Amino acid sequence: MTNWYEWDSLASFNTWHEAIIVELGLPIISVNQATGKPQPNAVETVRYTNPFEVEDKVIAIVEDAQSANLTATTLRPYSPPPPALQ
Repeated sequence: MTNWYEWDSLASFNTWHEAIIVELGLPIISVNQATGKPQPNAVETVRYTNPFEVEDKVIAIVEDAQSANLTATTLRPYSPPPPALQ
């Protein structure tokens, strides 16, 4: 399961994020199962989550297994309203 968590600054988020990507062994490179070689033009997973700045806080979605000592938040990224119907 996932939830939104907050940090006081982008620097504190980045410190946490760097530790998580090391813990999870990122980046993950796509490998051809038949040859064991990296796939050409494969997309690498290099980030665990992406931060958003909202109301002087940094928030991100985090899975429960990686959320130890984090602060849950009710803040959400700004979402513009849908275009008006014609």
